[in-house]
Amino acid sequence: MYLDFNQDNKGLLSIFTAPFDKQLHLLKGLGCNKKYNIISFQTGCCNYCIFCFHKDDPKKGYNDSILASLKNSMHLNRKNNISHLLLAANEPLRYPGILDLLESANKYGFKTIETISSGEFFSNSSFTEKLVRYGLRNISIPVYGINKLHNQIVANHKSYNLLRSGVDNLRSHPGVKIYLHTLLLKQNINHVDKIISLCAKVTKVPLSILHLKYKAKLPYKSLIPSYKEIIRKFRNSNFNFVGFPLCVLKELSPEKFSKTVSCSKNYKTNLLCKIENDISDAIFLYTRVFSYHKLSKCFHCQIEQYCPGVFLNYVFHYGDSEIKPL
Repeated sequence: MYLDFNQDNKGLLSIFTAPFDKQLHLLKGLGCNKKYNIISFQTGCCNYCIFCFHKDDPKKGYNDSILASLKNSMHLNRKNNISHLLLAANEPLRYPGILDLLESANKYGFKTIETISSGEFFSNSSFTEKLVRYGLRNISIPVYGINKLHNQIVANHKSYNLLRSGVDNLRSHPGVKIYLHTLLLKQNINHVDKIISLCAKVTKVPLSILHLKYKAKLPYKSLIPSYKEIIRKFRNSNFNFVGFPLCVLKELSPEKFSKTVSCSKNYKTNLLCKIENDISDAIFLYTRVFSYHKLSKCFHCQIEQYCPGVFLNYVFHYGDSEIKPL
């Protein structure tokens, strides 16, 4: 996952680099109702996605001393006895010491390791087998379209075939849970049904549909559809939309809207209280890192306290007329 420390939720991001003991305390303070640790490290990406200009050298953030430090931090888990570990990086499987890191995590008690990955590295069956042996169990993979469309969006003509091969390899391991997600773009808004069909073939978990946090060089409106466009296309679809203002979510997915409101969890004070079973912990945490904002009109809404809010750059480009207090 790409985390922009200049624009995102700095309070939450500080947890990523905290010692494991402190992480558990901080996560609980934000309403986290699951027990896991997070390990964050720098890596490069595989692709040049049109919605993201971030790509580093694969060896950035890697040397023997950094790897040793990451491995040494694992021993704290002997007394914490936490079994779930989340990996936070751009493409964690591109990290040169990833197998060594996972082997240490497994040795010190982390039996369920989870991450977000392009899926391309899983096309190597022997590499995948080693990852699974060391505890990789939950994997979130982005799919932006079928075949050429996905390749065009990630600017890599081999990506889709590698991804599909990787998913097939993962499916051969019964203990692995696969989650697919997509970003809703102007380029793929008319192809989401095809991604959903693919998702239904490879996993029992519904496709997560995320709203893009803009960090690209392309003009905003060339990438991001308006809420009006999204509602026109997906009204009452009850698809698995994640990270949308509740007034918009109500139009898109009444079922998910009702579940969110009935849970009665204040978004700010229970930022990490996860009520959804249909998204991975990694994607849930990823969306919580974003800095959403409440507009002045939002405070006239009866359910404002349950709502994430809206991205300010969305309002800058599209205005606030689509945000309607309930």
